[in-house]
Amino acid sequence: MDFGEAIANMMASHQSNRSHLHLKDVQDTFARIEHEKGEGSAYRRKALLIGLLSNASPIEAKWISKIITSEMRHGVNLGIFIDALALLTDETRANVETALMLLGDPDELAYGMMRYGRQFTSRLSPTVFKPLRPMLAEQAPDPKYAFETWAGNLIAEIKLDGLRAQVHKRSNDIKIFSRSLRDITEHLPEIVAKCRQTISAYEVILDGEVIATDQDDKPLPFQTLSKRITAEALPRGLVEAFSSRSISLMSF
Repeated sequence: MDFGEAIANMMASHQSNRSHLHLKDVQDTFARIEHEKGEGSAYRRKALLIGLLSNASPIEAKWISKIITSEMRHGVNLGIFIDALALLTDETRANVETALMLLGDPDELAYGMMRYGRQFTSRLSPTVFKPLRPMLAEQAPDPKYAFETWAGNLIAEIKLDGLRAQVHKRSNDIKIFSRSLRDITEHLPEIVAKCRQTISAYEVILDGEVIATDQDDKPLPFQTLSKRITAEALPRGLVEAFSSRSISLMSF
């Protein structure tokens, strides 16, 4: 039994199967939960979720819970979405992948391509402060396969356990985005300060890895950085706690 089924069983013992929900109710509640910020936001989010589930049938509560916990399995991944959109718009898969990288939002891309076709994708270009979907590595079964695939034109390096990040700069304004395209600028003030000091370009986008190190410049566990990133806001005193540790940006 998964979490969604447990919620459905619990709800079934407390209410009827009759639903008072519409799809827009779910959408609006999720939007309100997303935009709750600041002191007391956790309590307000819980209240919104309780209100939503109290109006749901057991089966609806099951699927709502699975969406929230990322356990929803509908069989459609991003690769299938790209293939389908390419077929629907008579576009190559490579062009759809590039457009998605530039735009970041699959919903916006599908709407634009279905409505305007190639005219929409031809206008896309990298834009500062609009995060790009990161290019991810592909796994090889063994080093020999990788070497033969690239005809020896490759290098090997030690894998450092850091945080994938994009730095966007225009003039003195800087934003940092995570692999999931989340704005994490406030969580990494050292990186912001370092970029202002060292990047001379007026406008630039950097893709790299943020690594936390100790006083001897040895890499620290990823959990050291995750304390920063998973927090809703940078906790008071955390910058001081990290003041003796350097955080580096390696662009590639």
